[in-house]
Amino acid sequence: PPVDFPINKIITIEKGTLFKKVAIDFEEQHLIRSAFWFDSYGWLLRSREQVKAGEYFFERPLSATKLFREITQNGGKNNFVRVTIPEGATVDEINLIFKGFGFENFGIDKSLEGYLFPDTYFVPLDISAEQMIKVMRETFDKKVAPEMKEKDIVIMASLLEKEAGKKEDMETISSILWKRIDVGMPLQVDAVFPYIMGKHSLQLTTEDLKIDSPYNTYLHKGLPPGPICNPGLDSLGAALSSTETDYWYYLSDKNGIVYYSKTYEEHLSKRKKYLGK
Repeated sequence: PPVDFPINKIITIEKGTLFKKVAIDFEEQHLIRSAFWFDSYGWLLRSREQVKAGEYFFERPLSATKLFREITQNGGKNNFVRVTIPEGATVDEINLIFKGFGFENFGIDKSLEGYLFPDTYFVPLDISAEQMIKVMRETFDKKVAPEMKEKDIVIMASLLEKEAGKKEDMETISSILWKRIDVGMPLQVDAVFPYIMGKHSLQLTTEDLKIDSPYNTYLHKGLPPGPICNPGLDSLGAALSSTETDYWYYLSDKNGIVYYSKTYEEHLSKRKKYLGK
């Protein structure tokens, strides 16, 4: 089979598609090396009319002869589910997503936080947690540039993923947070608290800010000890290459609009104006 055989992807054969067209499509999708040979093989076996429409999912590369047998004898089987892991999902949330699809004993360890790539996966119904972890880690390694895999970059990206919804805001906030680290100023990132507390609430109390946790960026300077979610490419890119500005402070309103300030006094004024406090 071709070296870039498309594993873990859906291959569709529409009803009524001629075998010759299937062969051409397969060559274009790198399932086979030669459409001519594949079509000729079908002609020799007098089996070209037996091609079965459906959706096919391959966990490993198949030889052309095995592929031929798959589409003429076995047919597309609905033996997988489409699972979407959103950007910013935590390991706990990923476990819940898989549980929702019937994977009852699916427990991914939190030590993998930050390194499971958020994407849409076509998952075999009999896959184990270990196999799924391997797929998600391999996707991370394939899609994420080496310089973005540094621990501090992944941690910063996880903060940005939760702090901002837009790429440009991620890049600006990244600049602010790196500057705070450089001067020894606490990051004071509110997004860590849902991770610490295990609940999603925008209404933080004064007591919440005093929670004794190494992830509390109000109590402890610098980055937290690990990522707080699994970031996407935009936040990873922003963590690596931030937009240089004169801003030191920022806040978000209930609509997710981010307001920036150069001084603490300006920040307090905007806080009162946009947040009413």
